[in-house]
Amino acid sequence: MTERMDLNHSFNPAFHSFTLLPPELRLRIWSSAIPPPRIVPVHFCRILDAYASPIANPTLLAVCLESRALGLKHYSKLLLNRKYDSRIYVDFERDTIFFDSLECSPEGDLSFDLAMSGPDGASERILKCAIDTQLWEVLRVFRIQSLSEIKLLRNLHIFALVLKTELSDQDLEVHYKNSIVPRGRDGTGNPLVVERNMELEYREDEAAWHVHCYVQDLRRQVEMEWSRGKGWWKKGSPDVQMWVLRDVI
Repeated sequence: MTERMDLNHSFNPAFHSFTLLPPELRLRIWSSAIPPPRIVPVHFCRILDAYASPIANPTLLAVCLESRALGLKHYSKLLLNRKYDSRIYVDFERDTIFFDSLECSPEGDLSFDLAMSGPDGASERILKCAIDTQLWEVLRVFRIQSLSEIKLLRNLHIFALVLKTELSDQDLEVHYKNSIVPRGRDGTGNPLVVERNMELEYREDEAAWHVHCYVQDLRRQVEMEWSRGKGWWKKGSPDVQMWVLRDVI
């Protein structure tokens, strides 16, 4: 028993000499801790009276002052309605902002939140945005115009309507094999796929076909607005996509 305790004690993964390493090497180590691109769900927490996400901020921001300084070069606060604080840090260049439920807004009006985000807030900084299809349908009850949210995102590159499914990874690949391509994985490891060309045979999948029709209509509206010279977007019209996300909840 004593020998086992001594062995466990001698095998200590902590590296106490880390602070003695050259600064350049420490920064390289911290940089390796930067997570891959994430899909970041946005919720409004009424207990905190602030925007928050069910996935944690990058640990780099909370280890020490040195790691946080590096982290803040990549991650900054997601600022929406300025009446409320935000606990969400994102890399706008790589992360996708995901509004996945009506709880994303304190007042149930995402367009208003985006409009109130200010010149250095979400409306100017979000490049990749995804909205759950059911949420998008609810938002249309209050704001009939389909582009109400999209046109407020001035630098938007990608906009996706998300269809959540309970299909397994294998079933996803089989069910959508002719019409989707792998997109990568979000912060929780859920498979994410992007619609390439929904074939007519998939009309039997009513939910998927429904979302596909929404996406096609949005594409037409976006291209029409851009061709008319509407100045909603600064760097060209956004690419409208359909994503299928496995819902593990």
